[in-house]
Amino acid sequence: MRTTIADSDLAPSAVHAVIEIGMSPGISAKDLATILRLDAARHLYESFGFRLGEESEGTQWGTRVVEQRFNRLSARKGDNGTA
Repeated sequence: MRTTIADSDLAPSAVHAVIEIGMSPGISAKDLATILRLDAARHLYESFGFRLGEESEGTQWGTRVVEQRFNRLSARKGDNGTA
């Protein structure tokens, strides 16, 4: 049986590490992408404060899909962190 990072406990840790790096000074917005029907990815992104920003049709690996882009704004000093 093949296990992927999304199937393991590493996925939340990996996303958290990426978010921590992205919180560096000078970086004010982050985007993560997935495709519709990958509910585990959406749940994980939303658990870290990302919200669906846009959906668009596209082609991935020769298959038509609905691509989803999730956004999260960084809280800056003096900012309340809301969009």
